[in-house]
Amino acid sequence: MDEIEFDKAFSEYLNDASYIKASDCIYELARASFVAGWKAAMRSVQTESEQ
Repeated sequence: MDEIEFDKAFSEYLNDASYIKASDCIYELARASFVAGWKAAMRSVQTESEQ
């Protein structure tokens, strides 16, 4: 497989509905993890400032 064939196949893979769905799920998981960490950090900061 040459580079042009590879790029074409990879592009088709990235545009496939199953890849898009998986990518969306990964994004949602990463966002939820970040939000949980953010909220925990904010509670920690509030607790420290109250002491």
